[in-house]
Amino acid sequence: MSVSFGDIRGQDRALSFLRGVLAGGRISHAYIFHGPVGVGKMLTAMNFAKAANCLAEGARPCDACVPCRKADSSNHPDISLIKPGKEGGSVTVDDIRALIKDASLKPYEAQKKFYIIDEADGMKEEAANAFLKTLEEPPSDSVFILVAENLRRLPATIVSRSQTVKFFALRTDEVREILIKYHGIEPARAHLLSVLSSGRPGDALKYADEEFFAKREKVI
Repeated sequence: MSVSFGDIRGQDRALSFLRGVLAGGRISHAYIFHGPVGVGKMLTAMNFAKAANCLAEGARPCDACVPCRKADSSNHPDISLIKPGKEGGSVTVDDIRALIKDASLKPYEAQKKFYIIDEADGMKEEAANAFLKTLEEPPSDSVFILVAENLRRLPATIVSRSQTVKFFALRTDEVREILIKYHGIEPARAHLLSVLSSGRPGDALKYADEEFFAKREKVI
C-alpha cells in the first residue's frame, strides 16, 4: 500500500510548508528534517521526493503515475537513500563521495535528483566536511534532504546552508489511528502501544512484536 502526504499524521506544519514549496515550484537545494525518531521524517522525505517528480497536474503526489509507482517500490532512479551501513554506525565519507559523484551526473528521467541522508546528525567530521563542499556549490538539479534527530549535532555550516523543517512527537490518538488503520493492530493493543510510544509511531511498531509483550507479561 502506498503512503502519501494525506496519510502522514501529526506533522501539519511541516506538510503545509512542503506543499507550499511544491505549489510554488521553489524547491531549495537542501533541507534538514529534524525531530524525534519514529515520527515520520523519513516517510515525509520520501513523499516529498515522490511529489516533486510526480507528473500529475493537480495535487501531488498522485500515487498513480509511473514516477510515483517507481518511488513507492523504491525503484526510482533519481531518488536515492543513503543510510548507515550497520546498526550503530554512521554515514561514511565514502558514502558521501559516492553521493557527490552521482550528483555530478544529470537526472536519469526526472527534473531533479533527490538524495535522502538518514541519521545525518551521526556523520563524522570527515563525512560532514565532504558534504559541506557540495552544499557550497550545489548542483542545480540535485536536492539533498538530511534526516536528523538532533539539529545541534550537525555542523552550523551545514545548517546555515539548508532549510530546516521541524517534526514533533504525535498525540496518543494519532499514534493509535496509525496503528489501527495502516498496520491492522486491534484497538485495545493499539491503545497500549500508543501510550508506551511517547508519541513515536516507529517505537510503537517496535513494541508491537510478540516478544516484547511476552516480556512485559513476565514483568507484570
